[in-house]
Amino acid sequence: MNSPNGTVFTNISGATAEDLPGTALTATTWYRRVVTSSACTSTSNVIRITVDPRITGFDISLPAQGHDTICTGTTPALLAGTPGGGLGTFTYAWASSTDNVNFNSLTATTPAYQPGNLTTTTWFRRTVTSGACAEISVFRITVLPLITGNTGDGCRDGMHIRYPCSSVRKYSRRRRWQVPVSLGEQCRLCPRLGQRHRNKQHGRLSAFGT
Repeated sequence: MNSPNGTVFTNISGATAEDLPGTALTATTWYRRVVTSSACTSTSNVIRITVDPRITGFDISLPAQGHDTICTGTTPALLAGTPGGGLGTFTYAWASSTDNVNFNSLTATTPAYQPGNLTTTTWFRRTVTSGACAEISVFRITVLPLITGNTGDGCRDGMHIRYPCSSVRKYSRRRRWQVPVSLGEQCRLCPRLGQRHRNKQHGRLSAFGT
């Protein structure tokens, strides 16, 4: 027999065995068993199964300006998310993993967690507990390698290529346009479209300001 209030009990349809298999519950429920043998009847003690409310909103999230993909050596945005439901009070446990399989516990026990600089793709897991309920959320931060080889030299399609360069600017009297190069560095100029397509190696250019 079961009851929604511990006072009024009703028979459970089909439950005539010695033991009662567990069933999914959505509300606190009381149970008792009545045993009959010939003219004798015995009513058991009452068992209460307390059902806590489910935790909602337990997913990890980033602030509006945050990104889940970053460049290696940088710090991701704050990992957070405010849960609801449950009993209204929550405990938190954080862990991280570089393969989404083996997680290592972190010392953080707060709703939010700020990772440090990352050099590899990392998964962060937060376990939210309230009463008998617990929910787990996993968030992936993808880490991309640094850009390399970002230098140029020579011609393409007959247009001017004006690098390698730095913050120092110099001036070419022959070409009459500014070319950003390093101090003391020689600048390679490409001829304009329609002229012969070959590089010209000019001498040192005089500095004319930054």
